[in-house]
Amino acid sequence: MRAFAPLPLIAALVLAALPAAAQQAPFQQWQAVITERDEARFIAIPQVRDRARELAESYGQMDQLETLRALLDSPAQPLDAAALPGTWPCRTFTLAATPGHREDLKIHNWFTCRIAETPDGLTFEKLTGSWRTAGWLYAETPFSRVYLGAKSDPGAARLTAYGENSSSNEVAVLEQVGPGHYRMMFGADPEGSRFTVLDIDAQGR
Repeated sequence: MRAFAPLPLIAALVLAALPAAAQQAPFQQWQAVITERDEARFIAIPQVRDRARELAESYGQMDQLETLRALLDSPAQPLDAAALPGTWPCRTFTLAATPGHREDLKIHNWFTCRIAETPDGLTFEKLTGSWRTAGWLYAETPFSRVYLGAKSDPGAARLTAYGENSSSNEVAVLEQVGPGHYRMMFGADPEGSRFTVLDIDAQGR
């Protein structure tokens, strides 16, 4: 595992509930923060996406597939980082990532996500729904940001920090696919059975 550097507390931060020793801020390079296991998950995102997409095409309903294709097939555009902060509608797509773990393509209801600008970079948090995740967005390329975060149980007394519990770690790539429209493609779950995409619509549904 890569070494984690301790960082100071940051006031008025989306992740203020995290323990100070576990906070990681984007003025570090994400490569210095990510674990080797999660780096492998990150690198594999395109392959997992293509495999999950192929499986979904074999059993998904046509209307769901059209929605999925519109999200996944849209080319990444130059990312307007200044437009990212805000509280936006978001919805989750879950797909099976391996044939032995069949799961129908599911497009979940719209919930609420927030991207916040802090003195040390951008934070991301999914605020509502049964799946909660929060972490940092690290600069990567003009077309993408890398998300390192962790999932937490709804109603938990505090949010889990990336690196605090390896089973809770989450890694994703954030891309812009239209004006005010973004997708976050997550690395496969630890079992390698599920692929998750988050659809963020800052223009409203």
